Amino acid sequence: MIGPNMLYPNISESDRSMIRYLLRWAPFDGGDDEIFPTFGISPGTFYLRVGRLLQAEPDRIPHHNLAELIAYCARKARATSTGR
Repeated sequence: MIGPNMLYPNISESDRSMIRYLLRWAPFDGGDDEIFPTFGISPGTFYLRVGRLLQAEPDRIPHHNLAELIAYCARKARATSTGR
């Protein structure tokens, strides 16, 4: 069994939590209303931060659709910052 620290080695626990949240909710295009209560930041900031993390650490984030996740984060960051 893979432990939570082995899934994304060398990434902080808070970053791992954000990535897990993104992976859980991205397929449903949802979860925005729980970002602030869960992480204490706006959805726009969340998507900017996670998108940058995915771009900066592509070899450390094992996901077959990494480019799609990065594009999703960029789209959601724009949409949540403009209120759409």
